[in-house]
Amino acid sequence: MADNLEQMRPMLIEKYRDKARTLTNPPMDPTHFLVRMFGPKDYVWIGQPWMTGKGWERCFRTVEQWIENPPIEQLSFMCANPLTPGCYDRTQENVLNLKYLVLESDTLSMLDSRAMFEAVEALFALQVQTIVFSGGKSLHGWFKHPGLEWFSNNKSMLEALGFDPATMRSAQPVRLGGAMRDNRTKQAVVWVREGGVKA
Repeated sequence: MADNLEQMRPMLIEKYRDKARTLTNPPMDPTHFLVRMFGPKDYVWIGQPWMTGKGWERCFRTVEQWIENPPIEQLSFMCANPLTPGCYDRTQENVLNLKYLVLESDTLSMLDSRAMFEAVEALFALQVQTIVFSGGKSLHGWFKHPGLEWFSNNKSMLEALGFDPATMRSAQPVRLGGAMRDNRTKQAVVWVREGGVKA
C-alpha cells in the first residue's frame, strides 16, 4: 500500500493542489498560539532541541505558567504533545497524551505540502488544526492525533506521501507558532481552523 501511495504522489499533488486551503495568516504570537492549541493545565516543553533534562527545568511549564512568563525569543521550538506534569525530560515515555500529529516535508514545496495536507484529510479522515510556517522552506501541519494504534499502522503511508518521520514522533521538537527563528524570520501561523481549536 505504501509503495502504491508513493507512486501515486504526483497524481495526488495534482489532484489536491487546487483544493489547498487559502492561507489566512492570522496574527498570532507564541502566547496566543499556546492558548489556541492547548488547555491551561497542559504541561508543555518550549526551548531549543538540546534544552531537556537536568538544568533545563525552566523549559517545562503549564500553559498558564507560560502565559504568565512568556517564552523568550530564543526559545523557538516546542513539543506538540503535553508531557507528564513534573517531568523534566522531553522523551516519548513522558508524553502524557497524544494531542497532535505534526506532518512536515523537506522535499515537497510549500504548495505541494498544502496539497498533501488536503490529501491526508481526504484519504485518512484526519483533521488539520493549524498550519505553521517553519521560517525556512517548509510548512508544519498540526493534525488532531488519531491515536497510537492508527499511527503505528499508517506511519509508512504518511512517509510515502512525502512526510518526514522524525517530525511525526510524539516528543519531537517542532517549530513554535508565532516565535522568531534564528534567521530573524517569523514562524508564522498561516492558517488555523475556523472557530478555534478545542483543547
